[in-house]
Amino acid sequence: MGRKTGSETALALVIAFINRSTWAQAELARVLDIGVPQLRKKLLEMQSAGVPLEKEEDPPQVYWSVPKKWLPDAVQLDSSEVPRSRS
Repeated sequence: MGRKTGSETALALVIAFINRSTWAQAELARVLDIGVPQLRKKLLEMQSAGVPLEKEEDPPQVYWSVPKKWLPDAVQLDSSEVPRSRS
């Protein structure tokens, strides 16, 4: 596992939850290439900072979710939908 700064991990988490609203904790840790304890700590920090993360336990799994409209007024586009600038 690589070492990541707290801000790199937080940004990677935001991107992960933009792409998918629910993650199994172990799968998310693998995708982010961090340990489960580090992931759990960062998710709890973000939750206490106001990110609307919801935790659901179904042993042995733990799932983390954000509400469908957690980024109000945001629009997600596929990269193919974004016009390229002409240089």
